[in-house]
Amino acid sequence: SQLNEAEKAKLLEQYSRMVNPPNAKMKEFKFPKTIEEHEAKCREAESLKKRGNEFYQKGELVEAAKLYEQGVLKFSDWYAESFATDEERAVVRAVKLPCHLNLAVCSMKLGNHTHAITHCSQVLNVEPDNAKALYRRGYCQMQVGNLDEAQADLKRAAQLSPNDAEVR
Repeated sequence: SQLNEAEKAKLLEQYSRMVNPPNAKMKEFKFPKTIEEHEAKCREAESLKKRGNEFYQKGELVEAAKLYEQGVLKFSDWYAESFATDEERAVVRAVKLPCHLNLAVCSMKLGNHTHAITHCSQVLNVEPDNAKALYRRGYCQMQVGNLDEAQADLKRAAQLSPNDAEVR
C-alpha cells in the first residue's frame, strides 16, 4: 500500500528529527588551508603507515591493512588532487601513495585481488610508470582472470624494472 501525502510528510518530519536532532550541534569542519596544516594531516597518515609497517613485518596483514586504509582515508575528506598546488600534491603523495601500495600488497597476500587492483590503480593514476604498482596489479589481474590486462601490466613493469627479481 502506498502512503498518502500526510503520511509521507509525517515520515519525512520524523526522519529529519532523527537525522538532525533539534539540540545537536554540528561540528564545524576546518579544511587545512596552509601547507603547515596539510603537513600535520600528512604526519597523522604517516604515523598510521608506520604502525601498519610494524604489523606487516610481524605478519599481521589484516591489522596492517586496517592502518594503511586509515592512512589513505586521512585524505578523503579534505584533499582534492585537482585543486591542490604542486607543493600540496608533493606532500600528500609522499604519504598517500605508499599507503595505497602497502594496502595493495596486504590485500594481494590476503587473496583480495580486486581490492589490491583498486589500490594499485590509485597509484597508477598519479604515477603511470610505478613498477611496483604495475607488477602487483598485473599479478592480481592474472589471479582474477583478466589475462590481457595482466600481461600489459607485467610487461610494462618488466620494462621499467628489468633487474628487479620480484618483477621478473
